[in-house]
Amino acid sequence: MIQTIKNFKDTNFYEATANFLKKLNIPVNEITTQPIAINYIFKTPIKAFDDVKDIYAVGMIDDNYFKGDKAEFDIEKPKKYDGILIFAVELNNEKPTRKILADISRAFNREYLYTPVVIIFKYGNHLSLSNTQRQAYKRSQEGEKVGKVTILRDINIDEPHRGHRDILENMHINTNKLNQVNSYEELYNYWQKVFDVSILNKSFYKELSDWYSYAIDEVTFPNQPPNKGSKDTEVIEHKSQNVIRLLTRFLFVWFIKEKGLIPNEIFDEAYIREKLKDFNPKNMDGTLMGGYDKSSLYYKAILQNLFFASLNCPKKPLDKNDTRERI
Repeated sequence: MIQTIKNFKDTNFYEATANFLKKLNIPVNEITTQPIAINYIFKTPIKAFDDVKDIYAVGMIDDNYFKGDKAEFDIEKPKKYDGILIFAVELNNEKPTRKILADISRAFNREYLYTPVVIIFKYGNHLSLSNTQRQAYKRSQEGEKVGKVTILRDINIDEPHRGHRDILENMHINTNKLNQVNSYEELYNYWQKVFDVSILNKSFYKELSDWYSYAIDEVTFPNQPPNKGSKDTEVIEHKSQNVIRLLTRFLFVWFIKEKGLIPNEIFDEAYIREKLKDFNPKNMDGTLMGGYDKSSLYYKAILQNLFFASLNCPKKPLDKNDTRERI
């Protein structure tokens, strides 16, 4: 997936998008490989289209193509089609706001009254994917009501974030029984779940909870009370407090790293291995934690210095009683 994303940097936008969809095993019925003019689709373009450089009608995902048949599609006629339209939109604006991406997404979905539109955006060195919810009008009104726009934003083409890569990998279909997809409607509903922020949050907190439960049984900390048994509440409380403290520090460091305030290298295992002697945080079988290195090298050399010798210190000594100075 990393190389597939990196292809967007130097490859033709249409070709990179087609390769991306192929990587996800998405059966797309090709419409055109050439960019199309805005006024070819929209009679009255919205202001957000001022930021648009090129539009590609990449293709349509429909039940006919799932069955191996070719479908007919006329891009100028927004009638009812049983499928999902995929557009690729390249922007001049290298830092578009979420509103710009959402406005463009809504405009496409309003134009195609009955057919959901998924858009892959490219701007500068980043990608975004938008998926717009659709629902029937309560009254006898033509088309479908455009609902919430969910956007997977700012995927770095050079260094795609692990979280972004995981979500994109989850878009892959027909890989196992959990995401078997055999129709466009199943695919549309499945992608709604993949992009659902609440589901992503639940998944994140479940993983965090699982790691916490695992760590409590594995770790030891300085000044730990003597263990009087497996259910020694004093020992459990000591470990619990320290693991929570460690987790919050990790999360804070990750947050400021994402803001560009500290270098990415401190989370790069290969880089740290070059800097720290005998650093090996994995077991023989490749699983994280334990194994050779039980001396807390990473914490002592990186996190401890980052917190206590840098973030928790004034730039210059405050007075004669506090001579600490940030390194």
